[in-house]
Amino acid sequence: MKSNIFFDLDGTMINYLPVYVEFMNSFYDIKSQPDDYIDNQAPYFVIKKYRPDFQGSNYEVWFNVLHNFHMSYEWQDKIQPFPDMCEVVRRLSKSYNLWVVTARPKNSLDTTKFLLEKHVSGCIRGICCVFEFVGGEISSWSKHDFVKDMPGRKILFIDDSKSEIVKMGDIVPSLLFDPFSSYINDRDAISRISAWKEIEPILM
Repeated sequence: MKSNIFFDLDGTMINYLPVYVEFMNSFYDIKSQPDDYIDNQAPYFVIKKYRPDFQGSNYEVWFNVLHNFHMSYEWQDKIQPFPDMCEVVRRLSKSYNLWVVTARPKNSLDTTKFLLEKHVSGCIRGICCVFEFVGGEISSWSKHDFVKDMPGRKILFIDDSKSEIVKMGDIVPSLLFDPFSSYINDRDAISRISAWKEIEPILM
């Protein structure tokens, strides 16, 4: 039985921020920067930073982002993978079960599958989206619980969110993916990598 490896998607497998920032700035008429979204900062608070008089609710912002960005094939098609990701994932898929555990809403599963099939077709065993819009409310669950409940041996979890790495500490070895050195001066004892080519030597 193959062992399991878990990857976050946005900011880990794919460099979504340039496209996401473009979307947010055009849709909400703001001038946000990639650093505004570090560690999964909610888009509502980014909008309020640049438009203090913004009247929409947190739910309305998430709903708009879902329908106009996450569920948009046009926007998703613009997103590019990080260097070496595709090649590394293809090689790892021969020896491990690879899972994507993403903060994307489950409602956008079709476009998420489209994105993965475009870049790493046939390599991903399954996708876990950690929240969903249901009947005017947000239903959510945790990456930690998905990984914890996965049967079989857990080899590695990789995410660009420091808070998610900290949560995983008790169940699986974890790496903080930090391609832009956002956490290079962070004093916490967290294993950090900056490129996909660093992953395979760690597994040897």
